[in-house]
Amino acid sequence: MILLGLDFETTGLDLTTDRITEIGAVLWDTDTAKPVQLWSVLVKHDDAPAITDEITRLTGITQAMIDDYGHPVHRCLRQLFLMMGHAAAVVAHNGTGFDKPMLQAHIDRCGVIPPEIPWIDTAMDVPYPPQITTRKLVHLAAEHGFLNPFAHRAQFDVLTMLTILQRYDIATVLDTARQPNITVIAQVSFDEREKAKSRGYRWDKVTTSWRKTIKLNQLDAERAQAGFEIITITP
Repeated sequence: MILLGLDFETTGLDLTTDRITEIGAVLWDTDTAKPVQLWSVLVKHDDAPAITDEITRLTGITQAMIDDYGHPVHRCLRQLFLMMGHAAAVVAHNGTGFDKPMLQAHIDRCGVIPPEIPWIDTAMDVPYPPQITTRKLVHLAAEHGFLNPFAHRAQFDVLTMLTILQRYDIATVLDTARQPNITVIAQVSFDEREKAKSRGYRWDKVTTSWRKTIKLNQLDAERAQAGFEIITITP
């Protein structure tokens, strides 16, 4: 099976104002556990905010790099969609929460039409064993016995993600990816908040609750393993 591993670096997290600065995309053959096409590109926009020092510290990408080596976003999206056309699914780590909505925001602004293709989120859809509670990609790599030497550069993050995914049964992962999302809320006190954080719950200041999104078929396991009561709501 051919999968398209995908990762974006961006100027920030705001879907309205921030822009993609780098695309890393890898067509990956699950039968041979090897890439068949690798593509990495810096992206420039007419309306992008300047890259901040904080983003440069995180990714190593500078404004000068974008100015000198960036390619127009429309051209980059067309190439990305060509690669999608060869894949059975897109794979992105935290794609549900970040990469997919960020891509959709760019699609809406640029007026382009992507291929219809399923998405796999390796932060949610992979059946990690109970002892692996982290979902940070760099830590997941260490848990699986290797290191990502260039974290927060898109193509290296994609290869790290696909190397991890290759350790699991892809049919099981795809089945989970097709499951509906649900939101679970941790019933923990202030003193117990670290329990929720350790299982990937995030504080939502609007609802003043610890919550995370999981797949419906993961609910029973979450209840059994959490160590605290949870309640469920739809996203």
